[in-house]
Parts: sequence; C-alpha cells; structure tokens
Amino acid sequence: MIRQHLRVWTGEQKLVTSSFFFWNAGRIALQKSQEGLLRSMLYQVLRRCPALISKAFPGHWFSHVSGGVNAGSSLDFLSISELLAAFERVATALESSKVKLFFLIDGLDEYEGKPDDVIHLIQLLTFSRQVKICVSSRPWNEFEKVYGQDASRKLYMESLTRQDIASYVRDTLEKDPSYQDLEEEASHALNLVQDIVNAAQGVFLWVFLVVRSLLEGLTNADRIIDLQRRLRLLPTDLNEYFKRMLFTIDKFYREQTAQMFQVTLVAREILPLMSYWFLHQNDSKLPFKLSVEPPSMQRTNVRLKQMRKRLNACCKGLLEVQFYDSSNHNDSSLSSSVLFNWKVDFLHRTVRDFLILPDMQTMLDEWAGDDFNADKVICEAILCQIKSAPQEEEYLRSDGPISNLAHTMKYHAEALKGDLDHQQDGVLLVQELDQTIRKQKEVMGLTMEELSAGLNSRLVEESQG
Repeated sequence: MIRQHLRVWTGEQKLVTSSFFFWNAGRIALQKSQEGLLRSMLYQVLRRCPALISKAFPGHWFSHVSGGVNAGSSLDFLSISELLAAFERVATALESSKVKLFFLIDGLDEYEGKPDDVIHLIQLLTFSRQVKICVSSRPWNEFEKVYGQDASRKLYMESLTRQDIASYVRDTLEKDPSYQDLEEEASHALNLVQDIVNAAQGVFLWVFLVVRSLLEGLTNADRIIDLQRRLRLLPTDLNEYFKRMLFTIDKFYREQTAQMFQVTLVAREILPLMSYWFLHQNDSKLPFKLSVEPPSMQRTNVRLKQMRKRLNACCKGLLEVQFYDSSNHNDSSLSSSVLFNWKVDFLHRTVRDFLILPDMQTMLDEWAGDDFNADKVICEAILCQIKSAPQEEEYLRSDGPISNLAHTMKYHAEALKGDLDHQQDGVLLVQELDQTIRKQKEVMGLTMEELSAGLNSRLVEESQG
C-alpha cells in the first residue's frame, strides 16, 4: 500500500528511502539521539545519491578536491545544527535533481530526550515538498497530539494484526488435544479466542505469553472457565506481565536469576549456552585451575541439558536458548554448533527494556548480591569455555568462535579497569587467556605436523606398492 502511494507521488522521479529506529536499550548514544538519526539518514541518502555530497558539505568537499589545509578534516564532530543545515542543502538541491526522499522513523518513544525535541526535529526535516516522512511510536500523548488527530493519516497496529492474532491463537490452541475435548463439550470455548484478541491490543508478544499460560493450564486439565479466569488475571501491560513472571520464580533461585539477567544485559555479544554453565559453577578459581582440554561430547551434552533446565527454573522463559549461525550449513548437531551456536538471549527486546528500568535494576542488584560483577563473571565463563574447547583449526582461526569469544572477553576485562575491586582480576584473566590460546595453537601445530607426516608416509607406501 505504501509503495503504491509513493509511486503515485514520485511519478517519473527517483525515490530514495532511508530508515532509522530509535533504540533506547542501545549501548551507543547514536542509537537513540537526534545526532544518530541525522547521521544515519544523511549517510543513506548520500550513498544512494553521491552527486549530492558536494551539496551537503560544500566546505569539506572543496577542501578535499583542492587538497587544502582541511582536506583530511573529519565529519565526526558536526553539530546538530550543521547536520540540519546539510539536510536543508540536500533538500534544496533535490528540487532540480528529480529525486524525492522518503524517511521511515520508528520508535519515537525510545528517543533519549524529550518527545517535543524529536517532534520539532521531524518538523524541520519536512520543510521540502521533495520529502515525506512516516513515523511510528507507542501512543504517547505528545505523539497523539501531533500525529494522531487526522484518522486518515494514521494506522494502529492492532487494527492490522487483529486477524493474524486470531488465527495464531485459534491454530495453536486447536492443536492441543485437551482443548479439542473442551471444544466438543463447551460451545462457548470459541469466545476464549475472541477474548484474547480483544485484550491483546495488537501486541503479539503478549498473545504468545498468554497462549503459553493457557497451554500450561490445559496440561493441568483446566476447564474453559478456568482458562477464562487465567486470562482475566493476566496483566495486559507487558511490563506488569514480566514483573508477575519474575515474582513467580522460587526465592531460592533469585540470586541466580538476577545474575543471569545482569550478564545477558551487560554482555557485549550474545553468549553461548555453555558459557552460562560455567558461570553457574560459582567458582572464581575455576578459570585458572581448569586444564586446557575438551571434555567428552557426552559430558558436554549433559552440561547443556542441565543448563537448559536451570534457565527454565530461574528465568521462566524470559531468557531463551536460541540457535545462531552465520554459516551456510546451519546444522545444529555439529560439535561447533553445540558449543558455540546455541546461545542465550532475551525472549524479546521488550524484556531487556523492562529489565533496564531503574526500579528493576535496583531489584536485580539486590538479588544478585553486593559482590557480583557481571563483567568479571563473563570473563571467567568465557575463559573456561575457551579452555574446554576442542583444539582444532576451525575453532582457532582468526574468524573462528574462540577468537570471537576472546575478543569479547578482552572487552569486558577492559571494563573491569573502572572497578577498583576487580582491576587486578581483569589483568590476571587476560594473562591466563593469552597463555591458554598460545598453548592451544602449539598443540594444534604439533597435531597438524603429525597428520602431515602420517599422510606423507601413507603416500610413500602406496607409491611403492
């Protein structure tokens, strides 16, 4: 639909689209700031229309082509006003270049500043008839006031996803034998699907969580009236739902729960499931006393099975084991996949958003314990996993999983420099890491020489025979 309208608007002119998503949970300021929006949009436009670079930054362009004093000057330190001025010059140049721009800006509610600031910025970007912008946000009052007054120019996601949600709920429940039995006995069972759709307000994650709760009830032989009561008792606000899930966790596990959440929040990269197993050994000496050799695959599988169960007990599905693989084979049964591609991540990014709220951070800090340092335990867990990895070339090459983990570990060891209590820990862990990788490469080199010698011996024997 949007593409059709855009084609009518552009006619024979070239259309350039660019997009940006404000992400409040991002660790980089550019992911949630005006500067990040402007830089990203300009980059996308100028990449598609390089002829406009000289128009956007005439001073830098002139210095570059003339080889002047500022020829090597950087665009890194441009202010918001300078970036806006560049946009204005681009928009002016568009009038004669037969190019139109379409900007898609998502997540206005995740902008780090005041809503009025980002609203004002968007107004500044629409000064040209060559520019159209589509924005999206949660229905905050500030955005409803500016963008929600004209019903013909807005869409609510719940209106578009209503039928899809109904199909998902109906199909999922009807696959359950217990629900099939209930449908035969209770004609009002179908009302349950409609009740879920009405309460969902277009939020698929909430629907997923509710259906999962209902399936648990069906496992316990819940009646239709029990399922309807379950639905009434479940909060429709996601944050309230997450909070309720947290407080259903056995108090015995709360320390482990908080530590796993904090590690997942802080980790620079999504960590393998095996790293979480080592994390839960709760032994700061283990990274130093563990020998450099892989355990049997049978023992590895037992450990991973244990950790999956522990995740379920401690996190109630808010953390999930997911398969990540950038290679083409995508085979989750390979040893490399078992060790490195099964990773732990949040059920959904909204779980991360919920856990970084100030009151939730305070609670997790209390549960985790005063001595807990996420960067330190991440370093320890990664080092243990590297020590127990198979000593084979595919793991140790520069783009292999061990190198990637080592890079992540050094990042967190660097972060320990800011903690006076753990500065020395970071130094010692990195030293142990370097010794471990050096030892693994030495072993691998020896093994490769032996294989080469054995192969040459067999070739000689075959030639003589």
